[in-house]
Amino acid sequence: MGCMYGFIWRTGAGIARRQKMTQKDLAKKICVTIGTISNYENDQHFPDVEKLVMIADCFDVTIDYLLGRTVSHCSPAIFQKMVAPGITVATFLEDFQKIPPNRQQALLLIMDDMKFRTLLSDFDMGGRK
Repeated sequence: MGCMYGFIWRTGAGIARRQKMTQKDLAKKICVTIGTISNYENDQHFPDVEKLVMIADCFDVTIDYLLGRTVSHCSPAIFQKMVAPGITVATFLEDFQKIPPNRQQALLLIMDDMKFRTLLSDFDMGGRK
């Protein structure tokens, strides 16, 4: 398995760069030395579970993202966000997966249309101000 921290650190638009976080900053936040961070980056050592959780929390991503198991870098908190009374993002996604593919496509078309109309509305309102 590749280096978890190096995977994030070395990406061109990596989280560390976007957050302007240095090795020293991360080391301080997760209570390790800069040398330990360097060891993570160079695949010399792998963080234990506690440190993985701390690193994920620092970057506001999931551990799966850090490990390269998903491309989504959404905050774990997004899944608990309420999108309707009694329905979280996680619940919505679970329900979405249960509907037939043709219905999923129909729902995605509706969502695309809504995004497009919102953009048009925002543009129209911006142009008239």
